[in-house]
Amino acid sequence: MFCPKCLSNSVHLKEKGVIHILVNGRQKDTGRFLYNLERRSEIAQNISDKILEHFKWMASFQNTKPVEHVNIITSDAKCDNGCAIPLTQKFSLLDHLVSTKEVRNMVQLHAKECGLDVDLDI
Repeated sequence: MFCPKCLSNSVHLKEKGVIHILVNGRQKDTGRFLYNLERRSEIAQNISDKILEHFKWMASFQNTKPVEHVNIITSDAKCDNGCAIPLTQKFSLLDHLVSTKEVRNMVQLHAKECGLDVDLDI
């Protein structure tokens, strides 16, 4: 990932941090979880669980909108050059921690379970 300060490809995820999941730009209070890079196998399952939880919440609305955007982001990253990255800076984890194909499959599966339409743009 590229550093917003020195503009070099020197940003890496911290060993532990928080992942935020947003669907159509909205996040539930429970739409985040702690990650630990030592347990990578659990991260994809946690993402899938949070997407399903969010979709069930969306399905309870009277006027449901199709799922258009799914963002998996974190601000827990560090620059190898020692740059101070602002806490407001968010980095996408697609194709870094979980593949776009995996997320697309999760979205399709869970949207079908919850009866939501999908017009996905990842």
